[in-house]
Amino acid sequence: MKFTANGGLVSLKTRVSQGRVRIDVQDECNGLPESIVAGSFVPFLHGPEENSGLGLGLSISARAVDSMHGKLLAQNLDTGCVFTIDLPRMTIEPG
Repeated sequence: MKFTANGGLVSLKTRVSQGRVRIDVQDECNGLPESIVAGSFVPFLHGPEENSGLGLGLSISARAVDSMHGKLLAQNLDTGCVFTIDLPRMTIEPG
């Protein structure tokens, strides 16, 4: 949301298939260069016009998702980005 202009959209989509849960967060941040997308989970890395924050959000998120045996993926759409959390589906038995 931080990088989407006022009036822009941020959407959330979920789906379950083949034992996986996927959560897509899509924004309208005007996209990112592929070099930034490829390194977007590196701590302290900022985009070309970014001058706020520490550059830790995606790195911390990727570690959290990894600790749950999942993956955090980034995709550039030119008009925005899609960040996907891909997790194994788990069933919790009532206890």
